[in-house]
Amino acid sequence: MELLIVIGIISVLIAMLLPALNAVREQSRKTVCKTQLQQIGYAMRMYLNNNKDRYPLAPALPSVNPNDDPTLSQCLATYIGETTQNGTGDGLRIFRCPDDNTVYPVEQTSYFYYADLGLMPWQQTLLGQVYHDVTQVPCLWDADKYHGGSVPYNWLYLDGHVDQFLSAGTN
Repeated sequence: MELLIVIGIISVLIAMLLPALNAVREQSRKTVCKTQLQQIGYAMRMYLNNNKDRYPLAPALPSVNPNDDPTLSQCLATYIGETTQNGTGDGLRIFRCPDDNTVYPVEQTSYFYYADLGLMPWQQTLLGQVYHDVTQVPCLWDADKYHGGSVPYNWLYLDGHVDQFLSAGTN
């Protein structure tokens, strides 16, 4: 009888622990996503240093590429230090958010690039004219709502910092 009581108590404790464990796993995936955007930001800074502060001419998403420009992952592949079997920069792991099971399999990236940056100086883009500040103009962000909420969660800004976009209803 005592053994059944101990097993019952252990079962209740495990049942209480599992939701907390799941919350920690979810937070971990958000952090990995944020860290990957930070690494892409470092690669972007190296690219800018080698290209007279001009952003890559790349499509927002590979499937939206009428001019057949290289993708952002192809432009940044040499700066990331991660190679693929075909050497093109397609399918770099750093471009996959751990919570993305829909966009990455199709696009080979989980992040949406502000493609106007490759066409004109950032100050002339729509967001540059609205915000006038590199700390508020995004360069790259989650291509979907992988982490919940009503808008994409992680954003890489032109100054290189990564922040979470917290919308109403998120914690």
